Amino acid sequence: LEYSTDESSGTNMIPEFAKTYYNQTGHKVIAVLAALGGKPISAFLPTNETYYIYQAMKTKYESAVEYLEDKGFTIGRRFYVVMQGEANVYNESCHKKDCYIEDYMTIHNQLKEDLDLEFGALIYTAHENGISEEYLANLKTIHEAQEEIIRNNPDIIMGSDFIYKNYVPNEKDYYSFSDNEKSYKLALYMSNLLDCYCEPQNNNGIHFTAATLSQLGLETAMNINKRYVQDSIIEEKIQKSIKKQTSPETIEFKNLHYMTTIILIVFLVILLNKIIKSRKINKKEFNKNIK
Repeated sequence: LEYSTDESSGTNMIPEFAKTYYNQTGHKVIAVLAALGGKPISAFLPTNETYYIYQAMKTKYESAVEYLEDKGFTIGRRFYVVMQGEANVYNESCHKKDCYIEDYMTIHNQLKEDLDLEFGALIYTAHENGISEEYLANLKTIHEAQEEIIRNNPDIIMGSDFIYKNYVPNEKDYYSFSDNEKSYKLALYMSNLLDCYCEPQNNNGIHFTAATLSQLGLETAMNINKRYVQDSIIEEKIQKSIKKQTSPETIEFKNLHYMTTIILIVFLVILLNKIIKSRKINKKEFNKNIK
């Protein structure tokens, strides 16, 4: 219970996320922050009785919804954004792909059921510079698990890959880890700029500057808009088009069109019969004159 009631400190991605989402959609954002750093994904399971993070998320979210509805606000899309995974690199009980996927999907499905959420956005994370080959292998495994989660579940999207694609593990594995053509020293220097600690030995790819967190918020909001909001706009246009095609005015126009076509066909048939009769009469008169 102690951890679930901690106040947040420092910066986070929420301000830039809310700003970008509003600029792109015109909808305001209410964010319920429920985070605890440095913990494996199992700490967020509904059944975890050490940290009670899931219970805290649920209680805070339900309280926010109740408050907004009491104030007369209409709540639109409901979703979550998560950046997690680095702690599982060290976690002996769950650094394998199947275990991570199982825990993640348990939390995801329970959140959707309990809070009526529509979808989730998962931000890829990274780890410290200079980690061992064993931990680097675990990091890759967790990343593969997150990719598989997104690939196999249409209600989970990739929020941002900014951290992972800029991660510099160590000099030995840098070139095999990334296809980036930058030199190791330049890549490490640029990666250091993303973190709260500015010396190479403290670079970690976990604790970020306000600028980096803003980038994560911006990209996540843009990807959500691209995937869901734009799809909704397209769907709305399709429905309007269908409705327009089946409206009384459209049906009346189609019936009129069909009637006009039928009348025209009848007229052509009558005209053709007259022409044929006329030719027969002319042929008789011609034969009579010859005789």
